[in-house]
Amino acid sequence: RESVYPKHFAASRIYSDRSMDYKYRIQFMDDRDPFAVAFAEPTRPLAYIFEPSIPIVSQLADIHKLLGAPHNIEDISLQVTGDTTTFLDLDSTIEEQAAELGLVRDSRKTILLVRTKPSVRVHVILEKLLSSSGKDLRHALFSLRRVFKEDQDLVQEFVNAEGLGCLISVGRNADQNHQQYILRALGELMLYVDGMMGVIRYPSTLQWVYSVVKSKFRLVSKTALEILLVFVAFTGEGATEITNATRLADAVHEEDQSAGCQPWASLMDVLSESVSSSGDD
Repeated sequence: RESVYPKHFAASRIYSDRSMDYKYRIQFMDDRDPFAVAFAEPTRPLAYIFEPSIPIVSQLADIHKLLGAPHNIEDISLQVTGDTTTFLDLDSTIEEQAAELGLVRDSRKTILLVRTKPSVRVHVILEKLLSSSGKDLRHALFSLRRVFKEDQDLVQEFVNAEGLGCLISVGRNADQNHQQYILRALGELMLYVDGMMGVIRYPSTLQWVYSVVKSKFRLVSKTALEILLVFVAFTGEGATEITNATRLADAVHEEDQSAGCQPWASLMDVLSESVSSSGDD
């Protein structure tokens, strides 16, 4: 009589008596489109028993098939959800990582989630930003803040893939609505150390943010000023208020010089306008 269990269950018992020590609940999230809202599926997680002595990458085909996940198998990763949201090292075994990551067998809190690799999702994001226009571009920029907020693992990948340069390239030719969406996404990205360090490494980001301070649209100007204040106040690893203020000053001088203005001219104009408005009131 044929077994009612998936083949990988029988195989894992043959591999090792310790396999039952590495039984975890699994789901997948169809995040192939990073801008779409995705949910973990199936609603009731399935169980998978890992062979402890075999690299996880060699077991992905079984996991992929069991879940019926729509991803390309070469694009998938396994994310630990629960008290942590780290990704498993697919080239290592589950045994080598379980203790370090605090994976609890059969825990209702811990689920291993099949997802698209962060690097693949970032590639899709950048391609969308650079090739879209009109409503598609508006939707992508509007959604970017949520993408960063929901998945902090994307931030480092986005910075490393020169995503900041992509955003600034789009922002320099954008209308005020698109600029506001970009500023909101930058503000979310800068909440993470990786994002802030990316801005430090790419001073052109500061130059662009400063350039829109003089926007005729008050909300854009206000958001840009708030971002610059957050940057100066950051005192994380490798940065102090003094060093970041110096970095901002350098960016301001570079931007105003390229525009043929005196340093800080744009900011002075905004402050003068604000004082005049207050006086009129």
